[in-house]
Amino acid sequence: MTPMAVLALVVALAGFPQSAPPSIPAGTTIEWLLQVPLDSGTVKLDQRFEGPTLKSLGVKGETVLPAGVIVKGFVSSVRMVRAQSQASLTLSFDAISAGGRPIRLRATVIAVLDPRKSNELRRPEAGPVTGVADGPGPLVGVFVNADGTIVAKSGGEVKLPAGTVLRIRLDEPLVAR
Repeated sequence: MTPMAVLALVVALAGFPQSAPPSIPAGTTIEWLLQVPLDSGTVKLDQRFEGPTLKSLGVKGETVLPAGVIVKGFVSSVRMVRAQSQASLTLSFDAISAGGRPIRLRATVIAVLDPRKSNELRRPEAGPVTGVADGPGPLVGVFVNADGTIVAKSGGEVKLPAGTVLRIRLDEPLVAR
């Protein structure tokens, strides 16, 4: 065995601790800003979109990803108004860009918040957004199903204006590498 091979074996067997990359646990919620309008009557399946997060994401008091990182996604299903059916729109999130490098993301919409009810929400690090009592309420005219599909309440199309805040929930841990 060569001296280099012996050294490599010693290092491997020594069990030097390797720090795991920080991860944000599944179930964490993120407030995200829609930058382009999305309308179930005009969007296309697989249409891409992106926008910034409004708050830093952290674990145990340490910031893992700062506010303003870009979350990317696509329209994964769309149903326009038809006789006896409601319009719906499902948005899927697949990447978050931190420092120019993409990180795999899986997240589901859990709330659509009205951008007109609070300008505070659109500023990064605006503070907690946990419900109607201390933040904006839901966008009028839509609701979110348990599977994350945004559905029109009364026969119209799902219309999400630019500036709408979506609360999304991580479906799996987000590992920041």
